[in-house]
Amino acid sequence: MSVYIDEWGGEIDAAGWSKVSSEWIEKRTGGVVTRQRIRRGPLPKDRSTRSRVRTSSAAGPRSTLNPATLLRHARPADIELRADRLSPIAVDLRCGRNRIVEEVLDFARDGDGGVETGGYLYGRRFRKRCSRLDGPTEIEWLDVEFVAYPGPETKRGESAAELDSAYAYSLERSPNLRRQGLRLLGDYHSHPTHHPEDGKPSRGDLRGWLRSLQYLADKSDPPAWRLGSETSLDCWLGVVVTRSEGGSWGFPALHAWVTRVDRGGIVCEPAALEVA
Repeated sequence: MSVYIDEWGGEIDAAGWSKVSSEWIEKRTGGVVTRQRIRRGPLPKDRSTRSRVRTSSAAGPRSTLNPATLLRHARPADIELRADRLSPIAVDLRCGRNRIVEEVLDFARDGDGGVETGGYLYGRRFRKRCSRLDGPTEIEWLDVEFVAYPGPETKRGESAAELDSAYAYSLERSPNLRRQGLRLLGDYHSHPTHHPEDGKPSRGDLRGWLRSLQYLADKSDPPAWRLGSETSLDCWLGVVVTRSEGGSWGFPALHAWVTRVDRGGIVCEPAALEVA
């Protein structure tokens, strides 16, 4: 059986896929196009290292590669999870919170069970001048103005949800969103289990966010890889929706995480979130 090897060492059945470049394969289902990055070069001897989440306490020396090159070749094991450090990018979800909660509650139950679901977030990225104790400063904001449902090809499960990325990218190119100046900022998904760590991203979350961040840089015009500048790269917003502290879906909790390039490394940090 012919297979492709994805960038994290997994096998992809080649049936239905066509190679469009040295790094990308593509599959067409009806009018939907799905793209997948594939690995170039040999696999690491120890595949298990690819599934470890790197935390700030275990972080090693930072890379000397320029940001574009570093992001292009990054793997999930390269992400530094800074769970105790707030991102310099804040998130405004006042326009999108209700729609997120509506989608999540359609697939959640207060008892055991329920499945993960999610969708995509569109809006604007801007800088806003704010006052602080140490003086005025500018804060970067991600302002979510439109929340999309996950798309027709979404696959939902008890511990994972595979969102329809082709639907998300095609929606960004729609005349309505283009006219409003809205762009794809990130995604949201639920964690239906009840556990104190539910608000933190899983290994699968980090892998998906990195893949999305790489895609955004790849589709920029010109591609960010050719610019080689950190300012040309993007960030990816991931919102995790969980039960309340009491274990109920009556008042779901929203946790915002931003994955970005920072001084020669890929980091994922919690972000300040405005919802009311």
